[in-house]
Amino acid sequence: MILLLCPLKSLANVDKKKDFLTVTCYLKNKNHEETRKSFSKTFNLKTHKLDKQKDLIFDKVLTINENEVILVNKVYDSYSVLDIHSLTWTSYYRNKINVYQCK
Repeated sequence: MILLLCPLKSLANVDKKKDFLTVTCYLKNKNHEETRKSFSKTFNLKTHKLDKQKDLIFDKVLTINENEVILVNKVYDSYSVLDIHSLTWTSYYRNKINVYQCK
């Protein structure tokens, strides 16, 4: 079940006319094996799907709610959580966790 309880208007870049949420995220932890230092994503808040993905791709939205966006990535066997309040993106893999700060 996908649920959107909050319009997220003050928490990130939201185009109220089109109901899009865009975040650009930068790697916080210094994992020397990680090649992706940044990425961006645009979420369609009406359809609860990703509209655009740049640099970190193949994610699929599982849920969007008032506190977080949860995504799964079957290609990289991972899942990610975007904390909407702190704009922190955390990606969980089998052997590592990457933390990104978003704008």
